[in-house]
Amino acid sequence: LVQGQQSVTSLVQFSLFVVLQYWSACLYSLQCSIIQSKMGDEYSSQLVPEEEQGDIDKEVFAKGQMLLNAEVEIILDHHIKNKQSTDMEYQPPETLKRVVDHIKRFNTIKSRSSVNSIRGLCAEFHLRAYEVALIVNLMPRSSEEAIALIPSLGDGERFNEEQLQKLLDEVYGAQKVD
Repeated sequence: LVQGQQSVTSLVQFSLFVVLQYWSACLYSLQCSIIQSKMGDEYSSQLVPEEEQGDIDKEVFAKGQMLLNAEVEIILDHHIKNKQSTDMEYQPPETLKRVVDHIKRFNTIKSRSSVNSIRGLCAEFHLRAYEVALIVNLMPRSSEEAIALIPSLGDGERFNEEQLQKLLDEVYGAQKVD
């Protein structure tokens, strides 16, 4: 019986992993769509390869923004608290609970002031919106890792690897202030 429960638990964990991977792919596709809608087709195709842009309706997300995990956590917590303040018996759907748990597990920034500080640091380096979100959410520790994860950072036009490493160190230091 215990082995059967462990198998079921493993299956549930794997299923959750697959769902989270799907949502990650959807978020990436959404980010690409936002880039395209904000900056135009020609410019966005230079930023993100066409095969990675996805087939999302641009009109739906025309006013969307790239969010950091910390910002998503703030928004979802606020949403849940608002629902619970109007309905004492409100329980978030299981899917929402899983998303919140996932965000809380991987979010390394705990305060709004740190979010603002990190966004300011990234603005000084003229990073594109999706680059900011990916750097902060993935938290690469080296410039080589950052360029491997976000190839547009290695274009060499805006900054060199030393400057990128300085940014990563500052972002990492700012998130530890919380």
